Amino acid sequence: MKISWCSLLLLLVSCAPRQDAWERVSSNPTMPTLRRYILDHPGTEETQIARLHLERLSARAALAAGGIAPLQLHLQAYPAGAHAAEVRGRLMVLRAARALAEDTPWALLRFLYLHPDSKEAAPVRARLEETWWKQLQADPSPHGLKQYLEVFPAGLHETEAQELLAHVIFEKLGPEPDPELLRMFVLNHPKSPTGKRALALLREWERSEVLVSGETTTVVELLRRGESLPAELVMASFAAHLEAALWSFDLDLLGQLCDAAPRQCDAQLPAAIQYWKKMAPQARERLSETVRAAGPFRPMPAFRTLEVALNVEDLHTVWVALRSLSHRPEPRAFALLLSRAGHPDSAIAWPAADACRAWLARWPSRGAVLAAFELRRRQNRRDQFPSLIQTALLSEFLQRPLPVADIARLKPAEPVLLSTLVLQVLTVPAAPWNAFVTEINSSISRLHELFPAAPDRASYPLARNLVRRMYRFQLLLETLRFAPGPFSTAVSDRLAQTQTLVTEWEARLAGFPDYIPSAEDPLSAQIQAHETNRKAARDRLAASADPFGGSWWKIALGVTAAPPPAGN
Repeated sequence: MKISWCSLLLLLVSCAPRQDAWERVSSNPTMPTLRRYILDHPGTEETQIARLHLERLSARAALAAGGIAPLQLHLQAYPAGAHAAEVRGRLMVLRAARALAEDTPWALLRFLYLHPDSKEAAPVRARLEETWWKQLQADPSPHGLKQYLEVFPAGLHETEAQELLAHVIFEKLGPEPDPELLRMFVLNHPKSPTGKRALALLREWERSEVLVSGETTTVVELLRRGESLPAELVMASFAAHLEAALWSFDLDLLGQLCDAAPRQCDAQLPAAIQYWKKMAPQARERLSETVRAAGPFRPMPAFRTLEVALNVEDLHTVWVALRSLSHRPEPRAFALLLSRAGHPDSAIAWPAADACRAWLARWPSRGAVLAAFELRRRQNRRDQFPSLIQTALLSEFLQRPLPVADIARLKPAEPVLLSTLVLQVLTVPAAPWNAFVTEINSSISRLHELFPAAPDRASYPLARNLVRRMYRFQLLLETLRFAPGPFSTAVSDRLAQTQTLVTEWEARLAGFPDYIPSAEDPLSAQIQAHETNRKAARDRLAASADPFGGSWWKIALGVTAAPPPAGN
């Protein structure tokens, strides 16, 4: 290719200014002149050299400035430059120094987040641990302590932080923590001193629960161990089990109770037990029959049989079991009735509440002790329907204020929608009568739709329980005749409807040989027969011989008697 002399001349003329400019810039390079040259002469070899000079001068200026912002600006402009590593290292040093100077968890955490693998991370992490720990000691919180332990799972203060976390959470449980919350707390903090303290409290609760809901043999084992127990609960529980054993004339159980708690036992009872055991078998059996006839009414089934009956399908059998338990003096009977009072099925919960009130009325002194204990157990569960209905029942018996505010806040929802509304209309001033009437109408309609038109053997169990449920609605509506204004008419109308349906349905079921009318109470006849024979049995028992001149049974029966002879 031939180049003309004219073109060559023009090329030389055009290069002369660029060469002159480069010579001037390179002889005394500064950042402004280098930037200007690069802008005016892009794409030349000198421009590449100018960029290298500019990067070097920028790095030198950023390092000399001693601030974080110039170093950041340099790295934004030259992230992969020749001096980037040096500038980045300096930036880390300055950021670490700033974080250490601020000495706050946030500043230190921010540095570790940006530079987790830098050589400055170790001292910053150590400072963070100390600074954060001091703040948590001054103002501990469960959230902050959990975050601290997540960041430093094996740190210098890991053990102290775990204990402080346990202490803070435990304090939030209140002065009398709920047993279930204690159980969860112990599982989460088994080795900490606070966890061990909570475990001791939990064991106290568990021992108390044995006293109020354990079987007699379990209570005997607990009393024999001689562990620390609430005195009032011991007295109430022991008296109840002793009463049950005495009027059933269970001499072995009476002896076990006296051996386990001799201070609680009547001083004369061990000698009386030995006297009765030495009697001839026939004489002892006659005495046993007299004792059972002279004592308070006790239902025929054994305690465990009644417990099984609480879970059968036929609601009438459940009701009889509930009422039978109300005649049993053991605290376990009260505990079972109270638990069923919070049952989600209203056909079980309502009669259970009635039976629970009957139990408390029969043994008011003992009931006051047990009710106070059960109330303490539920004081932190008032946002739950079962505990709230039980709290209301116990508070009513103890003549304490009802938890009206908690009841009003409770949101009616299945499966306790109707039960919640009933509780609210009975206790809350601004009672939701409209919602109650709507729900009782719907409930009655559902039962009506489900009842078979022609009950046969296959549909009999369903029909039987449907009429039982309708009967419970009838009893409920009979207690709500006080409803205000127009709701009184609605309640009366629904009551008449339920009475009619119960009568019609029971007429259809009367042909089944095993059907028992809902209103029939087989215990009534048993109670009447027992009371008829009780006076004569008490007279016979008061005249029975004993090692104390015939005075022991008189005292047990509450009959005025002369004191036993001296020396006895």
